[in-house]
Amino acid sequence: KTPLLASLLDFSGQAIETLRLRDQEMAALRYLQTATGPKSDLSVLFNNLLGNVQKALDTDFALLYIPGGIRDGIAATPLLLSQTRQNSNAPAETPNLGFLEGLWKSIQASGQSISLENVNLGAAQDRREMWKVLLAVPLGLPDSNPAGMLVLGSNTIQTFAERQRALLETIAAQLALLLQNARLMVQLEYQAVLDERTRLAREIHDGLAQTLAFLKIQSAQMQNYLSRGETERLTSTLQSSYRTLSDAYLDARQAIDNLRRAPSSSLRDWLGDVLADFRESAGNIEAELTTFEVSGDFPPTIQAQLIRIVQEALSNVRKHAQASRVVICAREHDGYILLEVRDNGIGFTPDSLEASARYGLRGMRERSEMIGADFQISSQPNQGTLISLRLPARLKEEV
Repeated sequence: KTPLLASLLDFSGQAIETLRLRDQEMAALRYLQTATGPKSDLSVLFNNLLGNVQKALDTDFALLYIPGGIRDGIAATPLLLSQTRQNSNAPAETPNLGFLEGLWKSIQASGQSISLENVNLGAAQDRREMWKVLLAVPLGLPDSNPAGMLVLGSNTIQTFAERQRALLETIAAQLALLLQNARLMVQLEYQAVLDERTRLAREIHDGLAQTLAFLKIQSAQMQNYLSRGETERLTSTLQSSYRTLSDAYLDARQAIDNLRRAPSSSLRDWLGDVLADFRESAGNIEAELTTFEVSGDFPPTIQAQLIRIVQEALSNVRKHAQASRVVICAREHDGYILLEVRDNGIGFTPDSLEASARYGLRGMRERSEMIGADFQISSQPNQGTLISLRLPARLKEEV
């Protein structure tokens, strides 16, 4: 009975250990699935995942090597993360950068996992830095080159089981997908910056540059009036120049404030801030958010463009509408968000529209197209102006 009992105890112990290891393996996979939100810090995520992998497979160390780094640009910095077993009797040295670069070249050439046994990282006669087994798994997706590799080392096992290899390959593929998405986001952000710079350059050309050109012409006229003693014309032109300079100053200050302002926690709060700035600069024009019936908020990139459109619409009201009141309405209906800016000013016809107002309307239309919104403007002489945006409610963030 004693041998039988001992065998049963030994079998039970092995079964419990197997269950423990599988539970740790599942924990590593669950972490990968639940910790990969769009705002995750990939370096922190990868480092935590390495710790889970090291514990799940009970290795002495787990290492992640990504030569191109997360951004993979011209000035990319290689990413090297590692996790080691605490209180381990394993060698003190983990693979250094030179060893990893050689291993990486082999991974690139084969595209397959590489298993090494009895690897010596120190002097040939130094047995203290001998690893019984090293396993390198490429971070790659089908039909793509590896982006990096997972490296695991152990001095307590002779080889990695097929189940462990399969787990590592699954995790490596998921890491490759995360890395690919992160790099795509970097490219999108860079393109968004370039697009915004192009829009700003055009707005400066169409706005401030045109104003300066106009003032330059007026300055030359004032010199002529002064030399000929035409004081009435000089006074009139001087007053016109002052009004133009005042408007240009307000535009420049508003543009600087807009660029400095960080997104508020909600679209409603941000609209409130914009209206407060408008009241300060617009003098006697009443401005109010009369309706806000929108649940949730848009992603910051979309919300920023919405606010820029509202700011430009209010700027046009201040400079051209001769209005006494402007209201903003936002509501959700039939799967769409409708945002409106309405004033009670003098209105306009296409032929009577000033050049600066046309530039502003063009900028609003371009920003609307960029976020997939339908931009409409309606106006008649002495009946005010209505600017409306209509965009799908599905673009909102889930909150």
